[in-house]
Amino acid sequence: MKVVPINEENGRLEDFDLFWSTYPRKLAKKDAQLAWKQTKKIRPPIEQVIAAVHKMTELSTDAEFLPYAGSWLRGQRWEDQ
Repeated sequence: MKVVPINEENGRLEDFDLFWSTYPRKLAKKDAQLAWKQTKKIRPPIEQVIAAVHKMTELSTDAEFLPYAGSWLRGQRWEDQ
């Protein structure tokens, strides 16, 4: 799998960095970067993504049971209740 660096065309690097710094399970970063690029057109603004991450971490304090960031993004988990 070839990882393409994130840039202004495929998703802002600063936004991904903010997402990654907030996401509690720091595994498979390259896959998360790829998912960030893949979900560009369907992802809400970064503020909503971060709010959803905070909500998820409030509900589950054990990061071991949280999905990897790439799976979370591809699954549009920001829509979870």
